Amino acid sequence: MSYRAFWSYAVALFIVAHLFAGCTTKVDYTLGEEYIPTNQNMELKRRVYRAGVMREGDREESISMASTKLYQSDSIKSSNLENVYFGYEKSPIYGDRKVGFMTQVLFGSKLDDDYGWGYRPIFDSMTLSLYITDYHGDTTTKQRFGVYEIRSNDYITNSSDSIFYINFDPTNYIAKDPIFEFTFPNQERGSFVGDIENPRYCNVTLESTDYTQEYVNRLMFTTNLAETDDYGLDTAQIYKQGNEKEFVKYVRGLYIAPIGEPEGGENNDGEKGAMFATNVENSAMVLYARSRYKEDPTIIKDTIIMSYNFYVSPTTYKVKAGNVSISRVEHTFIPEDQASIDGDNVLISKVDGMGGVVTELKFTDEFIQSLADVVLSRKDASVSVNQAHLNIYLEGSDYDYSMINPGSITPILDKSMSRMGLYARYGGTQEGSKSDIIAIADYLYTKEANMSIPYNGYLNRSLALYQMNISNFIQSLMMAAAANTNEEGKVQFEKFEPGGELARTRTIYIAPAADALFGFNRQRVIGGDVEIDGLTNSAPITLEIVYTIVN
Repeated sequence: MSYRAFWSYAVALFIVAHLFAGCTTKVDYTLGEEYIPTNQNMELKRRVYRAGVMREGDREESISMASTKLYQSDSIKSSNLENVYFGYEKSPIYGDRKVGFMTQVLFGSKLDDDYGWGYRPIFDSMTLSLYITDYHGDTTTKQRFGVYEIRSNDYITNSSDSIFYINFDPTNYIAKDPIFEFTFPNQERGSFVGDIENPRYCNVTLESTDYTQEYVNRLMFTTNLAETDDYGLDTAQIYKQGNEKEFVKYVRGLYIAPIGEPEGGENNDGEKGAMFATNVENSAMVLYARSRYKEDPTIIKDTIIMSYNFYVSPTTYKVKAGNVSISRVEHTFIPEDQASIDGDNVLISKVDGMGGVVTELKFTDEFIQSLADVVLSRKDASVSVNQAHLNIYLEGSDYDYSMINPGSITPILDKSMSRMGLYARYGGTQEGSKSDIIAIADYLYTKEANMSIPYNGYLNRSLALYQMNISNFIQSLMMAAAANTNEEGKVQFEKFEPGGELARTRTIYIAPAADALFGFNRQRVIGGDVEIDGLTNSAPITLEIVYTIVN
């Protein structure tokens, strides 16, 4: 009998039974038993690790799930990003962060093959064309910046892969003194940050220094002050399309960085300064000059404009040299944060972009043992994690949302990151060399464009928390714990310690989402199950697990 015919027969039998059975209430529960293996039975269970207590049904057990500390990695990639960054911010809560950028340049204009810059050209001015796509802080605060010449390309030629990190030190490759200086923003001179939703070019006039003229003379081939036919001519055809590799050897690029601290006073939060992101493909340094008639040098012949572009697409323009750009970030942490980086647990943790501090969450021995006990509790049983939700609460939040002050939590929500990521490795030098950022298996951010992942990780404004689905991670940790026990069923924790083969399975990093690693937002979140100086959190990080035991 087919499956459909079977069910048609069953329905008909059910109707007949009700028509003729009168008050009979006896029910046959065996219908469909043949479709379930006779040697199996399944139990669906739910357990919650919350505020130092594990609850499963009517059972409660004192188990601390995880502790948190701060972690900072210098090996966050900062080269060849869509934006380059500059600015200086001071905060009594997060410390100081200062960022500048190095960039190669490629010419964006064509010189006359016969005349070059023209006869006895005159330098007029230099501007910086910025295309601000993001900012953070007080954008009315003025800041001074220096523009330094890159004097050596050794940082590129001596690099095996041209990948650079936020701790890259440009000191050995740049001039000691700036060739230009400028103030940004500078409302008096028309230099505004602009509208992020509708970015526009902002042209900043560069101020000359004692080193400006010498630099410009080399750019315009006017170092030979004798009146020769080569004066102002590009005899080596450096500025000719196709010779970009020679050009970047001659004009090696720029380094732009803050000079001193931001001007003005502090805001209501005690913060000062701002940081900016400019789209590298739409940013350039622009030179304005004039040339003369050779027959009568007192008469101006032409106006010459030359742009030195921070990035030129090799695929679009078929250039033979790419532009390397690097953002250099310096952090000075407050003493409490530095102490946590060095090893101290924290109650309130932090997540910061721009290579700042993130949260290191380390699962406790007793938590790992409790996972192993689930698997070992039934002989010859298998355990499948159906769902595991990690809940991370914002500072000022509570398990009971009715206890949260709307007036205090709303500004925190407005400044919060839209999403957070979870990483098995967050740069660093855990194995003696710089490493990439590796997400946990549940956070397959590289696949999101082509598939929907259950990870979530987005801010829940209603509950003031981030919720991450980490089912695969917990399943792997559970099986690893159960597989590495002694005869008494005790986990061999030495394998989970630093240097052990399972060390990576017990520690994860709470950090910005993969597409916002260089975002400016920063925030505080409630940490793990720790007590410090007699204080505990109102809503430590929780874990909710739904699992099935198949006997």
